[in-house]
Amino acid sequence: MRSWFARLVLASTSATVFGCAEDFVCTVDYDCPGSEFCNTQTGSCEPFVCDVDDDCPNPTDRCDQNRCVAATTSG
Repeated sequence: MRSWFARLVLASTSATVFGCAEDFVCTVDYDCPGSEFCNTQTGSCEPFVCDVDDDCPNPTDRCDQNRCVAATTSG
């Protein structure tokens, strides 16, 4: 058990010393620059596309999580 823990500490320290940091992950919109928003599913900042259906250039599209997607019809 101690050997495993010692290896973990050594690996963590080595990663920090040699600059192997984790990639940036956003958690809220304020983590992102300018008008970009945080996609919490991917942890990445993305440019703003839409907030409501009227933001989409095609009037038949709808806004779904910052993406304009084709509206589906049922029935």
